[in-house]
Amino acid sequence: MRVEIPLRDPGDAEKSLLRIINAISGDASGYPLVLREADRLARISSKDMDRLKRILGLGSESQAWEAAKSP
Repeated sequence: MRVEIPLRDPGDAEKSLLRIINAISGDASGYPLVLREADRLARISSKDMDRLKRILGLGSESQAWEAAKSP
């Protein structure tokens, strides 16, 4: 996320940025909502990994080895 703030007094930049960050934070720890959502979307579940292994023929170690050897 990019934030551009036109400031009349550059000495007040830190307070302005902290106020904006606090406004978009999603929990008591102050972790921004956009980063929390990006983290959630980037995670790959075990179910997704199992699906990928089936698609790629990597269901077990022996199958993975056979798939790796094939041209």
